[in-house]
Amino acid sequence: MYDYNRGYAPDIESSGCMDIFRLPKFSYHFFRSQRSAASGPVVFIASHWTPASAPDVRVFSNCEEVELWLDGLSLGRQGPDRGRMSARLAHHPFTVRTGGFRPGTLEAVGYVGGCRVARHVVRTPGAIERLALAFDLSGRPRDRGRKDQIFCYASLVDAPGTVVPDAWENVAFGVTGGGALVGAHPFSSEAGVAAILLETEPGAAAASVYALAMVPGGRSVKLSGASAALEGRPPRHEVRGAVAAVSVLARGRTTRAARRRPPVRSSRVPRTPA
Repeated sequence: MYDYNRGYAPDIESSGCMDIFRLPKFSYHFFRSQRSAASGPVVFIASHWTPASAPDVRVFSNCEEVELWLDGLSLGRQGPDRGRMSARLAHHPFTVRTGGFRPGTLEAVGYVGGCRVARHVVRTPGAIERLALAFDLSGRPRDRGRKDQIFCYASLVDAPGTVVPDAWENVAFGVTGGGALVGAHPFSSEAGVAAILLETEPGAAAASVYALAMVPGGRSVKLSGASAALEGRPPRHEVRGAVAAVSVLARGRTTRAARRRPPVRSSRVPRTPA
């Protein structure tokens, strides 16, 4: 189930395991962990592992045992939790006590029959370094014979490519080629990701999407731009700054972002910080 617009009220119904832009919450991976390991082993660290994270790390898994590592040091290999709150679950969560937050890399390894069958890695994010754009094609190409709509995600990431979950910055979008954007923007990122829909027409040429964010850094502001093409490579682009605004220029079309306005908060419910 996804979050959705109520219709009779201005706020978003946020009870889904994915948000309105089809981005998974931690609960999505909890439901994945309830299937049989025979259909595919699952292990997922339900934490962004930041200074605000709880010291006890919750891991969702359908494995018999889970071992959690922090920067190559094992924090223990254990079975699932047992208690009244999870008594009726097919696969209980695992809670690992870390002794307190230390920045680094968490790795969870799932075991079935004593063998490693699944792993998941979470890294403490650093400062925002760049924007990364990606399309959600859901395993299939765009429909050339009919009108299609495709989600495009702009992620604020650090130097190694980890999404910065506490990034709440306005992201402006633009498009070239045979496509149109659906949805208002600039739009505030949530948990480090901003999203928009790209609409394509039957037989239209491939489209490219551009994004621009203004990221504060002390007394300065960093301009980050990115582009992505549905097919092939996107046209070359450049980011130009001015006193009142900045622009991404691509073959004559311009995407503008106002100079440091307060972030536009979305009505989506943030994924639970951990």
